[in-house]
Amino acid sequence: MDRSEVRQAMKINRHEKAKILSQSEIQLLFNEGFQSDRDRALFGVCLYTACRINEACTLNTQDVYDKKMRVRGEIIFRRENTKGKLAARAVPVIEKLRELLMKYKLLLFLKMLMLLNSNLIMIILIGIL
Repeated sequence: MDRSEVRQAMKINRHEKAKILSQSEIQLLFNEGFQSDRDRALFGVCLYTACRINEACTLNTQDVYDKKMRVRGEIIFRRENTKGKLAARAVPVIEKLRELLMKYKLLLFLKMLMLLNSNLIMIILIGIL
C-alpha cells in the first residue's frame, strides 16, 4: 500500500479527519509495526507530546538531550518549526518517552562507535601499507 492509499484509507468516512488510534493499535505499532528504535522514538515524540510529525522531525539534538546526552525534562519545540510559528514551547517528557529516547540515544552511540572503530581500522591499515 503506498502513501496515498494509506492516507485515503485513514480518512474514509471521517470528513477528512485523521483516524484516532486505539490503545491496542498503538501497542501493535510499537510491538510489531516499527522496525527500529529511531521509528519508535519519533512516533513516541509525536504521541506523548502531541506534536506534528514536522515538529518532531525538525527537533535538534539539544532540544531533546542536554550536554551530557541525558534526556531533558522537557522537549523544546522551536518557534520556527511549529505550525503557526507563533512561539516556542516546552513539553514535559514522561517516563515512557524518556525510555524510548534513551534506547534511541544508545543506538546512536553504538553507530558512532562503529564508525570511529572503522575509521581507526582504516587509519591503521593505511599506516601499515
